[in-house]
Amino acid sequence: MRYRVLAPMMLHPGALLGLTAEQAAARSFGLQAEGVQWRVVKPVGFKAGEEIEHEGDLPKVLAHAIEPVSPADDAAPQPAVAPRKAAPAKRTRA
Repeated sequence: MRYRVLAPMMLHPGALLGLTAEQAAARSFGLQAEGVQWRVVKPVGFKAGEEIEHEGDLPKVLAHAIEPVSPADDAAPQPAVAPRKAAPAKRTRA
């Protein structure tokens, strides 16, 4: 499954990943090629905004740091800045 990284995170040995050539090259110290995928052999980190593919279940502790990417997300343009919610009205004392 494809995921978007929302916050900096580390993946530990054993994870099987699908990465771009650039992502794999930057983390070559901690990866071992397995066909077209990469096995994590030493902890490797990812920055917010990166997209990765991961085989199998991810640790629940990473739930805050990633979100699944649907095929529709790949085709839709992403906004430059996420819209902000309106601030609640301030109460004043009478």
